[in-house]
Amino acid sequence: MKLLVVEDDRLLNNTLCYNLSAAGYVVDAAMTISAAVNFCEAQDYDLIVLDVNLPDGNGFELCGQIKERRPDTAVIFLTANDMESDMLKGFALGADDYVTKPFPIRVFLKKVSALLSCIQKQTGGDCYTDGTLSINFLELTAVLAGEPIIFTPMEYRLLKVLVRNPQIVLTRQVVTFRFPFKAGSSM
Repeated sequence: MKLLVVEDDRLLNNTLCYNLSAAGYVVDAAMTISAAVNFCEAQDYDLIVLDVNLPDGNGFELCGQIKERRPDTAVIFLTANDMESDMLKGFALGADDYVTKPFPIRVFLKKVSALLSCIQKQTGGDCYTDGTLSINFLELTAVLAGEPIIFTPMEYRLLKVLVRNPQIVLTRQVVTFRFPFKAGSSM
């Protein structure tokens, strides 16, 4: 899963990026809205962690732009603004969560994991991640510890069978019988 952290506090930005990367996510960091916009124009993100008060603008405005361009991108506001009106504004703009500073990093990581798990379930299970390995079965892409991996279409189909049957021994006969692979077919 690809994440973008938009936070102007350098220490907090580095801490978030370090912990999210250690949890197996691919993370980019921006300290300004303009840098975040450049990242978002170059690629799509599954989740954006977004501060409200940034040196060159307002995170609320950026959230609106992000949701216009790609409504399925998850957004977690991470801010010192703890007013109810700010929280409601964030949710009205499409934020998936609103976390106020200070916060425990382990709790934040659990929030990120839970949110991304919900997103995966909503996409019909066409993605898999264990924190180190991420596979997108629709796009036929895979990333291991931040590095892309190349699989053949047949290998993606086989991986999908294995992922959908955790802790079950699947022999060749069982896989062939239950999940016959035809040339050019997709699961």
